[in-house]
Amino acid sequence: MIQVDRVSAQDCDEAGRLAFEAFKDIADRHGFPPEFKSIHEARASARWLTSQEPVLGFAVRRRALEGVAYLSMIDEVAGIGPVAVDLSAQGQGTGRILMQACLDAAVKHGHTRVRLMQDAFNVGSLGLYASLGFQVVEPLAIVATPPATAALAIREADDEDLAELCRLYRERVGFDRSGEIHLAQRYRRSLLIEKGDQIAGFVAGYSLSKAEFGFADDNETLVTIVAGQAALKGAPVQWMLPMRHDGLLNAAIRAGSTVVKMGNLMAFGPYEAPSAPHIVSFWY
Repeated sequence: MIQVDRVSAQDCDEAGRLAFEAFKDIADRHGFPPEFKSIHEARASARWLTSQEPVLGFAVRRRALEGVAYLSMIDEVAGIGPVAVDLSAQGQGTGRILMQACLDAAVKHGHTRVRLMQDAFNVGSLGLYASLGFQVVEPLAIVATPPATAALAIREADDEDLAELCRLYRERVGFDRSGEIHLAQRYRRSLLIEKGDQIAGFVAGYSLSKAEFGFADDNETLVTIVAGQAALKGAPVQWMLPMRHDGLLNAAIRAGSTVVKMGNLMAFGPYEAPSAPHIVSFWY
């Protein structure tokens, strides 16, 4: 008998284990680095997602936990991910059940726009998401940008910056992300770049390892602030780059970035491409 319920704190170790193994298996088969570097990282991710109140975790169980998926409803655009099915349960419809649970919950809570990031090499998930009504709206390059010293002023975002950052994000990217901007600020890993007394770019993250989302006035400024984050970390920083944005990939490559893999931003419901250079997160 199939049971669909919520991921609990007690599920996190097992949820992390199956996510680590599922992502590693598909990545290994295609010669790409896995999503999680270790089972410890995957379990930490499961615990973090489960602890966030606006994020719903769904679980499919038969005799044991067979799959998990997470739905973020932090802001007006809902995001799905990660979605993972235990290796022993793949090919039995578990992924479809999880995705449908996420979509049903998003609609129930009034979300007309739902998005996710899909690894381009995973043709199975691409077909599943398309069959549920998702469309590819942005081809992505996941790139790693090396450290560089910025000529412009880069600093950590302060609480006093948040209102202006939320306003600018809506203006430049086209939708409200104030909930996640405030959430990222708790971790004090958000950076901004200034030209004069104006904010010219912003990158948010929950750690220094990845630039999760952000925007800038122009391509070079966006690449510069990511390189500044890499300088703070002392190692390259990964981010998801929308390749349709004119010249953004070229600017990243000129700065010494390397392409790690390709992905797709997929949307269920309306989508309008942002006008400003921006970073796509693992949700959207």
